[in-house]
Amino acid sequence: QVTKLDSDEILVKFRRLKDSRAGLGKSAGVIHASPEEVWKIIVDVERYHEYMPRLVKSVITKKNADHYLFYYKIDMPWPLSDHWCVTKNWHEVDEKRKTYKRAWNLVSGTFSRNDGYWLIQPWKGGTSLAVYSAIIQPKVIAPQGIINYVTKKALPKAIENLRKRVKQLRR
Repeated sequence: QVTKLDSDEILVKFRRLKDSRAGLGKSAGVIHASPEEVWKIIVDVERYHEYMPRLVKSVITKKNADHYLFYYKIDMPWPLSDHWCVTKNWHEVDEKRKTYKRAWNLVSGTFSRNDGYWLIQPWKGGTSLAVYSAIIQPKVIAPQGIINYVTKKALPKAIENLRKRVKQLRR
């Protein structure tokens, strides 16, 4: 897998959770930027709508000392109605190891479940390894196979969008 990551492949894993319709998905890929540079993008959640497909609104609604509430809205294709949620977010930073984690849990919205994290850590030659993990279960009447298929497709897209954002900001 290290060889695949070094050749810029995005690794994806997905498994169905026991006693749940939802699945746990993870994607990982190398970002050609320092962990600090990638972290600045990950924590700038209010700008996600600028580069995440279908995201039309992204705003922090409340901040506390140890967490914040983040609202976002997704423009869904017809015939689905738009999805939205509020998540509780917190950061875990280890400056010595240069590892950074933004994690979240669902508070409210059009999802039954939306939990996950971004983990950024050093990789070879001043690059970063980005890991995106999510359990997403929208409140929608659709076969679980379709929901899982869409989730599996979205996992590598998150890494691709992060790579594109790094390039945009460097221009």
